[in-house]
Amino acid sequence: MDTIHAVLTRLGATPDALPGIADIVRATGRLFPQTTPVDVEVLESQDGQQIAYVQAGDVEIFVSPEPGAGVHCDFHTRNDRSRELLQLAIDGRPVSETHQTFASPAACTDSPRESSRTGR
Repeated sequence: MDTIHAVLTRLGATPDALPGIADIVRATGRLFPQTTPVDVEVLESQDGQQIAYVQAGDVEIFVSPEPGAGVHCDFHTRNDRSRELLQLAIDGRPVSETHQTFASPAACTDSPRESSRTGR
């Protein structure tokens, strides 16, 4: 920790400090946890309804409003491994059955109206 503090003190909390900190962590034998990038876009269906599209690794999620019924979340996994690792929770409580099949949301236009990217 003292060595990392010295790097931050010398270089400041800037991108220039990252390689030095990574070298220190590697020298301890510890690994950085692997993370999955998350992309988020807001798409528009053919009937003008907004649909949030989230991609995290091999999982795609479509979130859309359901008139009079709240929110519809449609999860798609690309392979068995991503299906096995998928963890769903509602209000912090795990959902026990995650392998239900739902119909896909209305077809989306190719170009999102808004787009934001997070997690990179």
